[in-house]
Amino acid sequence: MDLSSVIKRIRQGDERSFKVLYELLASDLYRFAYRYVKSDAIAQEIVQDSFVRLWNSRARLDPEQSPKAYIFTIAYHQILREFRQQLRNPLLRDYLEYAEALTEIAVGNFSARLSELKQDGYVFDKQIVHRKNRYGEDTYFCRYSNPRKISEV
Repeated sequence: MDLSSVIKRIRQGDERSFKVLYELLASDLYRFAYRYVKSDAIAQEIVQDSFVRLWNSRARLDPEQSPKAYIFTIAYHQILREFRQQLRNPLLRDYLEYAEALTEIAVGNFSARLSELKQDGYVFDKQIVHRKNRYGEDTYFCRYSNPRKISEV
């Protein structure tokens, strides 16, 4: 089935053509949304809202343009809207503050333990490790390994 003819029929209000388009794109759109929001319910809601917006703006659809690009753009903006809404959630702020406090405690405990071991006469092999993260960006971190007493060196 030719997508441009499907879009033309959707513009005229043909619900069957809309259902055909939904069946063609909904699963890909769901995977796209889920990749960002990591929630089944929110991803399903984004898919539903995106198709509702597409239906409500069907008069503006251009049969010569990709409906997939159009619906994915709608979904992308829905995802951004969802993130903004979550950032305004006071529970998220509380969680982020809690996580930051835990990180400070963990780093502080590690630094304190490392200092204690050094005072007790331990030395470590300090290694700067370089890796690429999953986005291809360079990341560096320090690894302390092979603890041994100075007397053993």
